[in-house]
Amino acid sequence: MSNYNNELHKHKAADTIKWIVAFVLIIAIMGAVVCLALQVGGVFDFFKKDDAPAEEQSEDVKHDGGLHFDIQNSAPSMSPVDGIQGVSLAYALTAAAPDIFTKTLTATVEPQEAPDKSCDWHIEWQPDAEKASEPVTNYVTVTPSSDGSQTATVKCIKAFGDDKIIISVTTRVGGFSASCTCSYVGAIETISISTGVLSPSMDTSWNISMLSLDTNKSYDFDISVDNRFHSVGATSNFELVVECFGTVLFNNELHKTGSDVQNLELEGNALFGSSNSVSIVGGAGTVTLLKNLSIRNNKLHIECDDMLSAFSRKVGDRNGWSLFTYKGFKDNKPIYVSIKVKDKNSNAISDPILVKVVSAVSSVELSQNGIVF
Repeated sequence: MSNYNNELHKHKAADTIKWIVAFVLIIAIMGAVVCLALQVGGVFDFFKKDDAPAEEQSEDVKHDGGLHFDIQNSAPSMSPVDGIQGVSLAYALTAAAPDIFTKTLTATVEPQEAPDKSCDWHIEWQPDAEKASEPVTNYVTVTPSSDGSQTATVKCIKAFGDDKIIISVTTRVGGFSASCTCSYVGAIETISISTGVLSPSMDTSWNISMLSLDTNKSYDFDISVDNRFHSVGATSNFELVVECFGTVLFNNELHKTGSDVQNLELEGNALFGSSNSVSIVGGAGTVTLLKNLSIRNNKLHIECDDMLSAFSRKVGDRNGWSLFTYKGFKDNKPIYVSIKVKDKNSNAISDPILVKVVSAVSSVELSQNGIVF
């Protein structure tokens, strides 16, 4: 029995060793397969000194008004040529004259300590451009700051529709290149507000010409946009720039139990609020002058409220109350509002229109119904 147990123990030990060896072999085979797959896939190419790595493209899209730049920069080379590893482009508005149709391109040569970073600039049509038969410089010019400069001024001198223009820069040492695609956006440069049949008239108290708008009426004024090429393609992004001038006087008839009635004079100033309304704000509370001042379907929309002379407000209870009523304009100068339309994309802004609200004619009657001779 003892010999039998010894033999059984030996067989079990042998089987255990076989399973361990088999498991180790499986792990080793799997590791070899994974490594081979990774190497074939190019993961280890970084460590190969003889082969240059594949270039990676980084996209830098810039859009500021008149022109759109789609910049394609290559990753720095792992195999420098005479100390140069690569070149990349960046874009900005011209600092001296922020013209939406004039931009500055800057080429950055790597590494920074390279002794010769001279570059050459080139411009051409994209191959499928409809205007490819015309000189590209009739539409866009690229002017280096100096011979071999890393900066160049890009200027649009004519609208070129949906065509694309390729601007490239190449280092004189190593021949590394970077490029960008230039598109015409057609930014807004001028904005005008048409008041139609309404014409401004002189307000003698302010000595300024302004429009007179009737109370309880609505107005829609056309907004027009343009640029130097008369070819606007950019989508507008309008906002209103509003300023209010003048002061309203209110009378506060103050009643207190056991006291004489007191009459106080209060002032209120016009403000353009977040609710797109112009209101008189002061000690009498808030009184609406323009119920709505906004842009609707590319039109300036104005809704006038009731006449200020009709304003009356009672505040308080039987123990004490105030009756606020309209008294007039300070120095007899009516409230007027200056309205400009601004495009937030290009910062173009219109000339202001000046408006004041006047009491509209509501009815007419004769002194008698008939005349007898």
